[in-house]
Amino acid sequence: MIICNQCRSENEPGSRYCRNCGAPLETSTNTSGHSPSNWFGIMTLRLVVSILLLWIAGAILINLNFIHQLAFPGLNLSTTSVIGTVVLLIVVGLLIKYAFDLSAIWPQLFPRMRVGGTMLSGIIQLLALALAYTALQPFMIGLFGSPEPVTILQVALAICAISVVVWVGLEVYRAIPGWLDGLRHRSTLSPAPSPSFSEPATVLSHAAPRPTPSRFDIDTTTQPSISQSEKTVIASKNKPS
Repeated sequence: MIICNQCRSENEPGSRYCRNCGAPLETSTNTSGHSPSNWFGIMTLRLVVSILLLWIAGAILINLNFIHQLAFPGLNLSTTSVIGTVVLLIVVGLLIKYAFDLSAIWPQLFPRMRVGGTMLSGIIQLLALALAYTALQPFMIGLFGSPEPVTILQVALAICAISVVVWVGLEVYRAIPGWLDGLRHRSTLSPAPSPSFSEPATVLSHAAPRPTPSRFDIDTTTQPSISQSEKTVIASKNKPS
């Protein structure tokens, strides 16, 4: 077992990243000094290239005349089905390895979405199980000649599929409290709502009403301005003799 220096959890021998916190393990030498993002790209490219090369190699072997005419006495199997089964089983192994590597490296790439790597890894594992059934069903029928081994295969693959779904469900269940805490944190950091435009009108509606001018009020704004000399003349005329 390999002990992680970050969280002190145990990991399987040969693991490159901690399955609990995603930190790189010191004993791992498979990354060759690459960062997690670069190693993720290398893993994905290697998987795609390997599947493509396997498909090309299988197509070449099937079309060779001495392999195509090869027959197995006493077995209801053709070389085409055998080669196809072998190629698909190798692809299944590559997919399962990629799924486990992805679930280990995903927390390093997306620390806030760790459960996303688990869900994607579960989908890849279910796809690998489906390919395994596609590869083994005709092979087992031709090898044993009875449906009982196929039924056993179906039960075994069903148990594996249920285990994968339960594993993903438990990881999602464990991540729910973190999601809720994140939503609460975002709600507390949300800005206060800005005041609406109807508030000034409401304030003005409660202000004291302006007095209505009466007809006896003198509008000083409409009266012409009188100079000091004119005021003296008017006062002398109004003075009693």
